[in-house]
Amino acid sequence: MGNIVKKILVANRGEIALRVVRTAREMGISTVAVYSEQDRNAQYVQLADESYLLSGDTYASTYLNEDLLIGILHRSGANAVHPGYGFLSEVPSFADKVEKAGAIWVGPHPQALIDLGDKITARRVAKSAQVPPVPGISEPVRELRTLLDFSHTYGYPVMMKRTDGGGGRGITVVHDDDEMRRFYLNHDAMQGGDLDEYFIEKFIDKARHVETQCGRDSHGNFTVYSTRDCTVQRRNQKLIEESPAPCLDAHPGVRERMHKAARDLTRATGYVGVGTIEFLFADD
Repeated sequence: MGNIVKKILVANRGEIALRVVRTAREMGISTVAVYSEQDRNAQYVQLADESYLLSGDTYASTYLNEDLLIGILHRSGANAVHPGYGFLSEVPSFADKVEKAGAIWVGPHPQALIDLGDKITARRVAKSAQVPPVPGISEPVRELRTLLDFSHTYGYPVMMKRTDGGGGRGITVVHDDDEMRRFYLNHDAMQGGDLDEYFIEKFIDKARHVETQCGRDSHGNFTVYSTRDCTVQRRNQKLIEESPAPCLDAHPGVRERMHKAARDLTRATGYVGVGTIEFLFADD
């Protein structure tokens, strides 16, 4: 279908879909909306050039139904899919199906989603791009001795993190050998646990959570739009975001290092689209 977007299927709902539809209309691109029964009268559905009902009562049967959306892609004649964010935007299998259908996937390539979607793989990619992650072991650790040796080398506290975690989920902070032994016994794969889904990192308890909001296009052009400080959190969830990050004003060299790290990481994965690269910044 070529590389020019002529008609775009918006695989999302609500305000997210509305933004995409409005922008596409401003660019002269036809739009196709999808909706569940409860969204029938939503503004984005009314504004789109075409709209298709997603039969079903749950997200799994509607907005997360990959094959149903691919079917609508073919029926509508759209030559591109914009997933917005959330839902299927970070699902490699859906991105792959869109590309195999001959359509343009408006987002990161499926392999980039795989490389950055798993925390262990992401650590390995970062290292290969010479972007240093927090000290840790970039593979599941099955031996208690290895976990204890790492903890003694870098000092407690440490974190046991699920490879598929995100948004503050799947994190267990361990403060001493006894806690580590208990964690190991509770998650030992030999006892039917899920130890293979965890890896270990040093817990950094005095640092700011700062991010680069950046984008990279299919020609390799890279831009950092801004930075933000997301340190104020509750239960590992952000409460306040300050942009641009004020904590960097006195550290211009750090800002430049962040920009370079973000550029190197997106280049290493062939990332295309907008994204957020997260950092821990210790200013002491």
